[in-house]
Amino acid sequence: MRYLHMTSFNWRGMLGTPAVLIAVTLVFIAQLAFTYLPVMHHLFDTRPLRITDGMLIITIGIAMMVALEVEKVVLRRVGSTPTNRNV
Repeated sequence: MRYLHMTSFNWRGMLGTPAVLIAVTLVFIAQLAFTYLPVMHHLFDTRPLRITDGMLIITIGIAMMVALEVEKVVLRRVGSTPTNRNV
């Protein structure tokens, strides 16, 4: 939702700012450690995800991003924007 009036599927949208990229990378590494390190399983009584479950999670995330992009296209075509529509 960074770009309300244009697509997020561009280099500027994908790369973001350095601080955001660093934060996302750190969260991604921490999530992998929590999910797959045996010590974390012992501490938190968790189990690692199967590869199919991980792929499902990624697929749902991509589908949600595509749905948001489609919504932006539809709103641009009808002349409305997310910030000025009636709720």
